[in-house]
Amino acid sequence: MIDNSAISSVNLLETFGKLVQKGTPAAEAREAIESLALPTISWVEQDVWESVDTLPLAWEHGISLGDRVCLVTARMHDAVAVTADRKWVKLVPGVKTLLIR
Repeated sequence: MIDNSAISSVNLLETFGKLVQKGTPAAEAREAIESLALPTISWVEQDVWESVDTLPLAWEHGISLGDRVCLVTARMHDAVAVTADRKWVKLVPGVKTLLIR
């Protein structure tokens, strides 16, 4: 699956931050992420406006910014959002999700 995957620039930052927060040295975290060789999809202002419909997911369901960015990136690129979070599966119309556990 990783060979056909990409990551948004927002989720890249979130992933790096989580690794460092859990004790991985920054250089090691960066190296681990870069070793995946995932294409990075940059987020720009237009993407923000495309995602405003997901704001209620934060308010009503506690879905984080990073999770919403992942869902919207998948929607904008007609891709599949991969998650282990069961809450995602039917929350955002028009987004295909794959539950991995």
